[in-house]
Amino acid sequence: EIMLSTSVGGAGGGMGGAGGVALAYQAPPGASGPSGPAAAPKITAAPTSAAALGADVSQKKFVASSTDGLPLVAVDFEAPTSIASVAYAPAGQVAMPVPLYASKRPDGARNYIEKNGTNLRLLRADGATNGAGTASFKALKRMLLRGGPGNVGRVVRESLCPASLEEVGTGATIVSPHGYLGARNLTAVGGTSSGGDIPAVLGTLDGASPRGDDDDRVVFPLDTVSPPPAEGKKKKKLSLLPDEAAGIVLAAAKRAVFEQRVEVAALQKGKKVDEEEEENALADIPYPLAVSIPGYHLSDFYVEALQEAVAYSGSNVDLDLFFHRHAAAFVGAFLMRLKKDPKKNKSGDWDGLIRVVMGEVKRLADNRDQKGKKCRSANEQPVILTVGLTASGYDIHFLQVGNMGNGIFPFETINTIASSCALSSSAVTDFDDALSSLIKNFSRALPGRRPCAVVTYGSEADQAEVHKKMKANTALRQLHATHSSPDGQAPNLFFTAPNVVSIGTAALAASTEGRLPGGAIAERPVASWAVGIRLNFFGAGKPGKVRTVFDYDRRLPASYDIDISAAECAAARARGGSCMIPDADDKDVKKYSQSKHIPDRETAAKALEFQIVQKVRRGGKYADENDDCGWVPVGGPLKPLVYLEVKQDKDGEETEGEEIGRENATLNISVNTTGLIVTKLGGDRESVVQYTRTARSDKVKYYLGILFAILFFGGFAAKSYWDEYTLNRDAERLMAYYKHITPDKLGADNIRNARYTVYRYRANLDRLWRRLEVRYGYKVPESNWHDLESYVKVEDGEHVHDLDLDDEDDEIESSEDDGEKKDEL
Repeated sequence: EIMLSTSVGGAGGGMGGAGGVALAYQAPPGASGPSGPAAAPKITAAPTSAAALGADVSQKKFVASSTDGLPLVAVDFEAPTSIASVAYAPAGQVAMPVPLYASKRPDGARNYIEKNGTNLRLLRADGATNGAGTASFKALKRMLLRGGPGNVGRVVRESLCPASLEEVGTGATIVSPHGYLGARNLTAVGGTSSGGDIPAVLGTLDGASPRGDDDDRVVFPLDTVSPPPAEGKKKKKLSLLPDEAAGIVLAAAKRAVFEQRVEVAALQKGKKVDEEEEENALADIPYPLAVSIPGYHLSDFYVEALQEAVAYSGSNVDLDLFFHRHAAAFVGAFLMRLKKDPKKNKSGDWDGLIRVVMGEVKRLADNRDQKGKKCRSANEQPVILTVGLTASGYDIHFLQVGNMGNGIFPFETINTIASSCALSSSAVTDFDDALSSLIKNFSRALPGRRPCAVVTYGSEADQAEVHKKMKANTALRQLHATHSSPDGQAPNLFFTAPNVVSIGTAALAASTEGRLPGGAIAERPVASWAVGIRLNFFGAGKPGKVRTVFDYDRRLPASYDIDISAAECAAARARGGSCMIPDADDKDVKKYSQSKHIPDRETAAKALEFQIVQKVRRGGKYADENDDCGWVPVGGPLKPLVYLEVKQDKDGEETEGEEIGRENATLNISVNTTGLIVTKLGGDRESVVQYTRTARSDKVKYYLGILFAILFFGGFAAKSYWDEYTLNRDAERLMAYYKHITPDKLGADNIRNARYTVYRYRANLDRLWRRLEVRYGYKVPESNWHDLESYVKVEDGEHVHDLDLDDEDDEIESSEDDGEKKDEL
């Protein structure tokens, strides 16, 4: 039954009644839907020309792809009703998302989705008639042996159990295969199988016995649907992985959308499905898929398996089309509150949730005198609380919406402030305590703020129970306490329709691909899980403790670099293998960096193992590094300080050689918005021995460079000092000579004149001294020139006159006269 989105506490009303026709309900042209009035209007944007649409697309910098002409199929695995699990955004037009409605054909994919939803029901080989069971198993076996792409379309057509063959013993059901995506054991999904005709068991990727490593998987054995073996032959056992089973469900959803589009095109005059698309529908349908993921499934192994499921269904994997379920629920609820009044000439009117949220926008803007109401800052953005309950668990989030644009959904960002998500078989009971604890985290993150609306989504009965508990929740009521109501009051509570998540997922996908007016809606979530590393310095058999890298409520995406060296590992081993990496300037690290400890560093490098772990359930001592409970390994152990030597055999082919220990490395761990973990290894590929030699060579080069610099620049400094010293010495010698020989001259004590004269004769000072001796008849003393007895007169016959020096003698006299004139002045 279609549930109308009505307000309780804010606008009054019950589960039905006021609120008008939900947008999500659209009857096909000329027909009435399963419930609601037959005249329910189809809400689409105003007719838009191709040029206008192209301009709008280019404005959002949308890159065209091969899927432009195909509808975007949105799947909600956790929908409370089967038919509500699928919706789609029409191809090549600006239009609101379209839900999947029931079909009168008993053998179509739409009818299959209506009856089974996201469960997988296969034909039994021994239960079907007219050979359908045998053909069903052959198609299934062909897909398992050759892969999903190119074969999954045949499985959807021949292996699924249609309503026309829905008899006792005809089909076998796998219940909620998506719940086991990426699970390495049954403990990760509650410890038991969810039932059904084909229960989940523990297996491996290669079909061998479980070994307790990363190759273990939960599988679905196909003995129930396989035919009996021929006489004298052994029956070969086949099993279905959860991502393969979920891929078949996704392929069935795409075929259901294709059938609905064909039916709608047949009812609409002049419209038909593209011929190329119709040809592709005979095999795999390449519709792009958008999927919503609840918070309790946001883990690396789940998202990685979900990518495999999307690829298995025959669609390209696009992580931009993986959305958080709570964001999709709010977008869907907001859009479904828009209703069109056929009696009034306007595109829509405010009702319920929209009125409350936009009223909060106005109130916050008025408080800050912001007339534009663009919600750019956190203080201007309204807060919304979303509570989702499913058969698997609860999903609680505090959101902030902001950056108002001109799209159908007025906000361009959805920020998560705090979240609490967990797998729980009794979510209706457990969510109340989780909400009370989450409110404390929210109050620390945004003190003084409160949610203006509470949006619940799930089954009708669950939502009614949630509203009852939330009205009595003391922590939530205290957030809304006022002077007139000191004990608090219940917030504005809003019910939603069962297909609100699939509609919102389709709208988010259409916004991302540029098919809705306005900018793309950006999600900025926080981590509903924690990621850590388990350091092991001693190799297998002695695991270390967990060190938290990304904690709960960490803003996403996030990245972290870990620098580690073999010397640090050797020091940690010497201390007993602490989970902390020693600092580079630690005394033990310096000790093991010496060449005599090369064997120790080599051993430590080969023994080091990093195991990335993830915890998906909040509670207990989740932030305590000494608490190892709840951590789930992600992938196998990493050896960042080991690389395999590549060798060439006789034929020239490369083969892996022995393990070589590296001296240092940088391990980058990054997490995207959906919890997918990516690791990158950087650093020099130098072995411990090679690094030691390189370090020794670099050290010698370093000191030689310092010595060269000292000699080079020191030589210039020494030469400059010596030149200055000799200039001053000879100038003093010349002044002393003048003072004793020509004391009456005014320039005899002119130091500047003396320095100038010495500088002019710096190349040959002996010639200067000889000319002075020739002119004044006294020898220039080589030492003790301040002592009068040091001046000896030149004897007769001792002086030799050089005619070539007359001009220079005149220069000496001229310089002396110039000095005298300067002194006179």
